[in-house]
Amino acid sequence: MKALKGALTVLVLLVVSQSSVVGQDFDALLKAVDQVEANLKALLDKETTTRQLESQKLRAEMKQVQQAPGVASDNPLLAQLALEVQALNLQVERLSAEQSQPAMTEVDLATLVADIEGLKGELATLRANNDENQKLIASLDGEGFYAPSNNSSQPPATDESSPAGINLTGFVDASNYTNHNSRESSFGLDQVEVDIEKSFSDRASVRADIEYLNDGQGGFGFDLEQGYVAWNAGGNWKWEFSFGKFNAPIGFESVDPTGMYQYSFGLLSAYCIPGNLTGVMVSLAAPKLVKWSLYAVNGWDVNTDNNKDKTLGTHFAFNPMDNLSFGLSALTGPELEDNNSSRRTVLDYNLTYNPLSFWTVGGEFNMGWESKTLADNGTAQWSGFLLMNNFQVTQRYGITARLDYLNDRDGSRTATSQKLKAFCISPSAKIADGLGALLEVRYDWSDRESFADADGSARNHQASTAFEFTYGF
Repeated sequence: MKALKGALTVLVLLVVSQSSVVGQDFDALLKAVDQVEANLKALLDKETTTRQLESQKLRAEMKQVQQAPGVASDNPLLAQLALEVQALNLQVERLSAEQSQPAMTEVDLATLVADIEGLKGELATLRANNDENQKLIASLDGEGFYAPSNNSSQPPATDESSPAGINLTGFVDASNYTNHNSRESSFGLDQVEVDIEKSFSDRASVRADIEYLNDGQGGFGFDLEQGYVAWNAGGNWKWEFSFGKFNAPIGFESVDPTGMYQYSFGLLSAYCIPGNLTGVMVSLAAPKLVKWSLYAVNGWDVNTDNNKDKTLGTHFAFNPMDNLSFGLSALTGPELEDNNSSRRTVLDYNLTYNPLSFWTVGGEFNMGWESKTLADNGTAQWSGFLLMNNFQVTQRYGITARLDYLNDRDGSRTATSQKLKAFCISPSAKIADGLGALLEVRYDWSDRESFADADGSARNHQASTAFEFTYGF
């Protein structure tokens, strides 16, 4: 029965390891163990009885053969029967010995119960920790602090072989772009980026995003998209202090292709909001629900200040439901070189909503003005919106449609007073972990002839296509 005890112990531990026993009645489990043990003992009893009956039958046959007339004592049949009887006797003795071994004692069962209870406690702790981690991940994914990620080109999990405390990520982005008005088409390596993040503790970190960019003229140049140090005060309400250059917390679309649903930027991202800011930012985050940021920076997409005043801004992110998040941003300050009297002000509202698990809706509304920039020293104004729908048709294939509108009333954003619209559709595919591809077909049109053909003729519309590969690591 020692083998029986070991088998029962392994059986119970396997059940516990699958966590199905955590919610069961433990007394019922012990009764089941007892029943299995009793069944095995009954099988041993039956096997022993069978072997004993076979032995008795053989003995009777041997006696009949010995009593038969003319049978010699050294007959081969008698020798064979004797060997079979001997083998059966050995089997009976072995079965009897196993049957006579003591069953699991109360001490054994108590030890097994204690072990199982310990495993139950460990499983409950692991499950609780896992639930908290999943809630944290869900809250970070849904807060809407930055644009949602394009599912076609997400980077794989972080390489565990990286040095302790250092996280290396990045991407390679290549494309083919064709302008059908000018009849120009070109293949290109658009961007290579390596992001380095070092954590000194759970309170401090430093980050640098190093870019190798296509300058659009056949050459490449290095740039630093982000570079900042951050410190946070823990607790349920977390304060975070960032100093350096960071992505502007405004708008729906990401600044990197791994976070984009299309190849091109929308009109609002291209003309109406900054991409990066250099300065200081203080943020206050409540668990999952709210994040509020205040910042003072040099200006829009400049590393050093081009005037004598600072640009001030704020960003409020709210996540009322798991499938809904929105952000509200405002910033104001002088942006023209050596000009402190003219101030540019922007209000931006964006939202992300998932009506279904495979359906993402994105929206953005933007309005702004810049004082003392018109010929009569008046204020230039603009407004616009973006609407995006992404359907993940399967785990591998998706499709995105985006509509943009920009009313650049005074021409301060596009250098032409116009009402500009754009529509694009982008099928996408996951090729492998981290590797994605998409095709973009885009059409822009305006109430002014602000586009040019190959011969220089002015047109009020423009068509383009792009094919893009992006690998995130």
